[in-house]
Amino acid sequence: MCKWLVFLLAGGALQAAIIKGSVVENQTGKALARTLVSIQPLPGGAGPTGTVRTNSYGMFEFVDLPAGGYLIQAARRGFMPAQYGQKNWRAAGQPVVLDKDQSTFLSIRLARFSSISGIIVDENDLTAAPRIVAAQEGRVLLTRGDRAYARGQGDAALIDVPGQKQKAYRVFRNATPLKDPITKEILGYEAQYVGKALLVRSESTQESSGQDGKLRTDIVPATIDIVAAKEEMRVGDRLLPEPPQQLRSYVPHAPQGKVDARIVSMYGSAVVNAAQNQVVVINRGSRDGIENGQVMAIMKDGPRLIDQTDPARTELKLPDERNGLLMVFRTFEKLSYALVLDITDGVKVGDHLVNPR
Repeated sequence: MCKWLVFLLAGGALQAAIIKGSVVENQTGKALARTLVSIQPLPGGAGPTGTVRTNSYGMFEFVDLPAGGYLIQAARRGFMPAQYGQKNWRAAGQPVVLDKDQSTFLSIRLARFSSISGIIVDENDLTAAPRIVAAQEGRVLLTRGDRAYARGQGDAALIDVPGQKQKAYRVFRNATPLKDPITKEILGYEAQYVGKALLVRSESTQESSGQDGKLRTDIVPATIDIVAAKEEMRVGDRLLPEPPQQLRSYVPHAPQGKVDARIVSMYGSAVVNAAQNQVVVINRGSRDGIENGQVMAIMKDGPRLIDQTDPARTELKLPDERNGLLMVFRTFEKLSYALVLDITDGVKVGDHLVNPR
């Protein structure tokens, strides 16, 4: 009896199906560790629902699965979630159908939302932001490991609070005005991220004696240490508080209201035309009801031409045609960042955005 029981258990184990796979970055093929991978049986199926995380090589595994159909989805911070076999953001994933003793291997590619470390601010925020005023030993350029000195004013003064976590600041420069391509209104300023600094000592004042023997009040700037550098920093660069880390989840969906928007700029100073998986700035924000995850259609202006079949040579304008799709992933009051999901031709400043159809 015992032999038969062992044989049956072994046979059952051999008949358990297995799904293995890898998760990689769409453009580079780089393995994505710590990606959350979920499994869900098709409606009516008897299989389990669960999640695992990929290892350091981007690999995952679901074992001891009964025969049936399953949907596999991968999600990671900074990337668009995707189901196995999903052709585009609107399409359903492809079910993985297993026999009772089958083992299969899947590959899931995730598109990056792009690394956006810049920020959009208004003129008041930018003017009031603390600034680097000096470096040690008269240095002109600063990088990681260097010490510098900075000043704020009013509510933006650099003050360390004893007993609290050391304050961190992002360092920015070259705030570029972002104008509405239609109204020419300045909607905000896009500041270029160049590094990160920690506050070591608060700014203060101290009394000292001048050459004439009279007391004077000296302004002592705050001390900061540069702990990360995307580019070399210099005197005049501005500091803004490090925002709290947020885990954002995006569910692509069409806007409920009517959308009439324009592309304001491309993220990255060297970019003239945006392509798939690149980031653009649009002239609508939270004040206009724009939300993370909203998908919009990118329209290409129809050209103007002369009707050669008309003796009067009437001027015509051909209809606008859809050129692709983008998805909003970060909103500000008047502007938003959006990721180009797919595109037929290059995206340029001024392109029209409407509801997807």
